[in-house]
Amino acid sequence: MQSKIYTLAFDVEGTLLDKKGNLDPDVVDIFNKAEKSKTNFVFLTGNNYRVAQCVLARINEISEGYRVESWVAANGGSTIYAPNGLLVREYSKTLPTEKLQSIIDTARAIDPKCIFMYSNVEENYIEKQNKKDLYNYTMLEAFKRNDKKKGDISLDLKEIEGVKSGRKLDEILAEIGEINQFFISSLNKDKQAQIYNALNEKFEGEYSVYLDGKYIAIPAQNKLQALQKIVELDHFRSRPVLPTDYREIVYFGDGVNDVECLKNCNVSVARGKYADELAKKSSTFKITNLTNFADSLYNGAYDELIEKNREHTTPRPRTISIR
Repeated sequence: MQSKIYTLAFDVEGTLLDKKGNLDPDVVDIFNKAEKSKTNFVFLTGNNYRVAQCVLARINEISEGYRVESWVAANGGSTIYAPNGLLVREYSKTLPTEKLQSIIDTARAIDPKCIFMYSNVEENYIEKQNKKDLYNYTMLEAFKRNDKKKGDISLDLKEIEGVKSGRKLDEILAEIGEINQFFISSLNKDKQAQIYNALNEKFEGEYSVYLDGKYIAIPAQNKLQALQKIVELDHFRSRPVLPTDYREIVYFGDGVNDVECLKNCNVSVARGKYADELAKKSSTFKITNLTNFADSLYNGAYDELIEKNREHTTPRPRTISIR
């Protein structure tokens, strides 16, 4: 039995969960076999902490005698929770009002019909759509119905009167509180791309702006920054469990907002057949079956595979498929 202790960091949606919000069966093997090597885990989600809690509860229901407790980065990396579930408030990040206003003004100048969503520590909000704008309204209703089918990990969007209704941003924030992550959706693909390019140029080096098909996301702090902070915080504890260098964490992700972590961790995995192409290009491995991966990880064969991969790689490991 190998003695090495691993730390595995998982994106949640798309990596641990399928499109319907269910825990993929082959994911279970990772956690069932984790006790053998005392593996540590970190979870990072674009959603709020409630979703991560639900996923952890599901994992612990089906794990065979091993309780998973982990650091969690939620809201796209903007909020950090300790393994005991406490929000580490001094490291919680929010989007300043003036930045939010600038984002909104930029997006509306390109597409006045675009939809805005606001996310904070506890809730997700979406601006109401006028029934006269039948297309936007119908698409929003369809999205909400599909989201509800995911059960306890749904976004559970709450509708609010927003800037489209003539409200001032200060008034909106007074109602819903500080925002950790902001989303924009345009049903016009060309305008969606224009909004993304404009925001990326405006906030380059200040915020990570992600274009993920249906929406643009602007978290106050990205996942890589959160992962670095989690490692730092863990080593303030009396009994730290994470490596001193975040790059030694094995990172699993599938989306554009995982790319920074996939690029910077020494070993990274683009998980699933639906992984974004940029995520695949940025990772060490592309893996569709985590059952086989779990076997390789815990019997030591994985170390040999990594070393063989590194020998033929400069500077970034090539993608290898493991089936």
